[in-house]
Parts: sequence; structure tokens; C-alpha cells
Amino acid sequence: MNVSVVICTYSMDRYDPFSECVESVLAQTYEPLEIVLVVDGNDDVFKRVDDDFGDYENVVLHNNDENKGISYSRTKGAEIASGEIVAFTDDDATAEPDWIEKLVTVYKETDAIAVGGDVQPDWQTEKPAFFPEEFYWLVGVVEPGFASDGEEVRNTYGSNISYRREAFLNVGGYDPNTGRKGDKHLQAHEAPAGIRLLQEYGKGMIFTQNAVVHHKLFDYRGDFQWLVSRSFW
Repeated sequence: MNVSVVICTYSMDRYDPFSECVESVLAQTYEPLEIVLVVDGNDDVFKRVDDDFGDYENVVLHNNDENKGISYSRTKGAEIASGEIVAFTDDDATAEPDWIEKLVTVYKETDAIAVGGDVQPDWQTEKPAFFPEEFYWLVGVVEPGFASDGEEVRNTYGSNISYRREAFLNVGGYDPNTGRKGDKHLQAHEAPAGIRLLQEYGKGMIFTQNAVVHHKLFDYRGDFQWLVSRSFW
């Protein structure tokens, strides 16, 4: 079962965590694995990505001709990908070495059309005292009671999510009108895709606790005003 992992980035300010993310995917125990790196219209970032990762045989690079947002970039990555399964993670996340192996196990053992895994917090600052774990969904981390292992859900979080590529593209991928784009931060582009998959194929996404990604939470994610703004979007 061939798997492609799509990682999107857009800013030099995020390059260090992005690089850590790519390295964690390069270190995966699963083969065959293709890695598709999509830069969202930033020539300087793309040149650095090319310098650092362009020589890897299993890495494919793409630079959008302009900033088009995370949803467009992820769908573009899926179109470029060659794998039967396409997985996505965020440029500020790092994956456990067996992340893809654990996702693939669910595909092989079930008739799953989509599989997502656990996202654990990787605080880069002290966790705010006022911020309960029940609000982890606000920062893209799995909250207590999200789902049981093996349970069917509408979708998991964007830093740990995968689909059968043909089905994902058949329902249109991610809507480019949702997701981050410049100063626009409309959230939850995974939800409409999950709904369309359910309508088209009658199946949701399988959640597995065994496939683990760690999502970096920087200082700003603990800022009260940022959380209010995030809630609004």
C-alpha cells in the first residue's frame, strides 16, 4: 500500500518547525513512502526547501504561483501525490516514527475510507492555568472524550488525518474557501470533506489512538485574545 504524506508551509518564520516535521516523516518506519512538500507561493521558502530536501528520492516539491491558502495547498498536494493513501500533517507538528505504519494497519484490517490519529500537545511555553484540556480542540489537539479507539467519526484534526486518495479527490478535496489564507482564518476545512465523504460513500473516518502526532503549541496559542479570535473563526 503506497502512502503519500503532504506537508504544506508558507513562511520563513515557520521554517524550523517545518523542517523538524519533515525530518520526522523522513524517519518513518513505513515503506514505500512519498513525501510531498507544498510551499504556498513563497519563492524564498521554496528555495530553502529545495536546498534542504530536493535531493531526496522520495520527496516531491511544489510551489504555488501565489498564496492560495492551506486548503488549496493540501488538495494540490493530494493531486500531485502518487500514493493510494494520502496523509496530512501540519508544519508545526512532529510524528512518531510508526505514525504511518499505524494508520496503514487500520486500512489493511478494515474497509476504512479515511483514518485519523491522536494529536498530543507539545507546549513550547507553560500551559496557561485558565486553559482546560476540554478546549484542546481550539488548538488542534485531541481533547478528552473525543472518541474511542476504532470509533467512526466525521473527521480528526488536520495534523493527523488521512484518506484514500481517490475518494478524497472524488469529493473535491478541501474547499479553498475554508482554512487559513493570509489574514483569513476560517477553520475546520476537514469537516466539510468528512461530510461529503459520508454522503458519497456512507462511511466516516476511523480514529486510532495508536497513530500519534505531537502538535507544537507556541506562546501565542496560550494568549487569551488569540483564543477568542480563534473561537470566532
